[in-house]
Amino acid sequence: MKKVSNGSISELQRKESLNFQQRMYSWMLKGKIEKRIFVSIQKLQDTNDRLAAAGHFDDQPLTPAQMCDILGVDAILVSNYLVKKVMSDAEAKTLGLAVWRAGVGAPRGMGGPTNKTAVSLQIFDKETGRMVWDYSNRLNGDIKSTPATLVDDMMRMASQNSPYYYKKTKSI
Repeated sequence: MKKVSNGSISELQRKESLNFQQRMYSWMLKGKIEKRIFVSIQKLQDTNDRLAAAGHFDDQPLTPAQMCDILGVDAILVSNYLVKKVMSDAEAKTLGLAVWRAGVGAPRGMGGPTNKTAVSLQIFDKETGRMVWDYSNRLNGDIKSTPATLVDDMMRMASQNSPYYYKKTKSI
């Protein structure tokens, strides 16, 4: 990236963080509607408003227990995403076309992964202050990847181990 200011990077991080947060919230609401998630989920706007009022977004990080107190909840899901751009979309398209012209066949993503994402999720219990669940994974994205597709893939995998998610069972 050419001469990007710290302010621009911070704004991009904020926007992407909200994109990931919104998609995770939507994914969990869908699970709640489908009766696959059996705990209550606080409205996203309520969460962000309360955390902002407490100064959480002003470089005053809060512990999970403090967040639970501020939000008035029994537990909190904390997520961290690290997205690394491996190559630009244009480079991926060029690589895909070169592979296709060489007769090898073009990969589905037209050139392979353009980004790599490391994800970690933790659920913290307010009463004990302890982490009660942890999930980490790495995902590769391609040209078509968006925060929505990355979150959908990650949540599908993470939910298999989540203590608050019913797995679908096949009926006989």
